[in-house]
Amino acid sequence: MTKFYLNVLDIAPKPDSLKTDNILQLALRTRIKLFYRPQNISQTSQSVIEHIKISKAGGSVVIDNPTGHFFTLAAFYNPTNKNNILSKTVMLSPFSQQTVENKSHTILGNEILLEYINDEGKFVNQVKKIK
Repeated sequence: MTKFYLNVLDIAPKPDSLKTDNILQLALRTRIKLFYRPQNISQTSQSVIEHIKISKAGGSVVIDNPTGHFFTLAAFYNPTNKNNILSKTVMLSPFSQQTVENKSHTILGNEILLEYINDEGKFVNQVKKIK
């Protein structure tokens, strides 16, 4: 799978009549992330979360992505307290792992609530066991 970025900058032209009219001009910068997914990837994008592995490493959390898909983790929490965010956005490349500092330094029990972004752009919550 390959990741591309499309960067678009839109600057509106200067209006001809500036003497009497009030105007508001905006310049817009948009960055769109595009993914190219070859047909020979065996897993479906919906099954990626089942293969993601979470483990503790001191005061940090290690997230392992053994799949051929990019995985966007929006945040993760203690399952009992969604107001106590442990970490924010993590983008995992295929076949990689990332160590994330645990901001609150507390993980209660052996489960963690992951909030990830699926292929449709929706936020999905799932509880995962910590190994």
